[in-house]
Amino acid sequence: EYPLELSLPTRVHKQLVLAHGPPAAATCVQYSGDGRWLACGLANHLSLVLRADLAGTPTVFSGHDRPVSTVCWSQDSRWLLSASQDGTLRLWSLRRAEHVLCVGRDMFSKPVGSAQFYYLDAFILSSSGPELQLLRHHMDTSKDEIRRYRQKSWCRRVFRLRTTGATGITSLSAVNDFYS
Repeated sequence: EYPLELSLPTRVHKQLVLAHGPPAAATCVQYSGDGRWLACGLANHLSLVLRADLAGTPTVFSGHDRPVSTVCWSQDSRWLLSASQDGTLRLWSLRRAEHVLCVGRDMFSKPVGSAQFYYLDAFILSSSGPELQLLRHHMDTSKDEIRRYRQKSWCRRVFRLRTTGATGITSLSAVNDFYS
């Protein structure tokens, strides 16, 4: 927590190099709900999860083919959602640092601009070009060595709203909670 009576910080206290080699700009950043973790999407197709104090080695999540456009935390900070310009969404388990669900290009008409968990993590709200989609998902984390390559997690479209006009939706925001 930052004391309210102090002025805004103006000095860099810690700096971290996110990627070595060719420049890889950070395209999106988001703190977890409990403030302990920081997720960062990069232009070099990777997502990183770091401790909020930037100490230690970041956990690397790879699997996208184009720059990561959005990273989003689940309510309990156990899951990370990443969306990419390659037209895919991926759900990652923080415990095992692997993806549990990949929603492919067949679900979206254009690259995914933004995505987030919605309604107590029961849904995913996403934007793709000029449309919004509400997706229902199930993540199966059971390990079965005999059938480990068979995908048991799933994602289905519940609702699609196409906007008129040619402009694309680049960002969205909704409360990931329940209000009666």
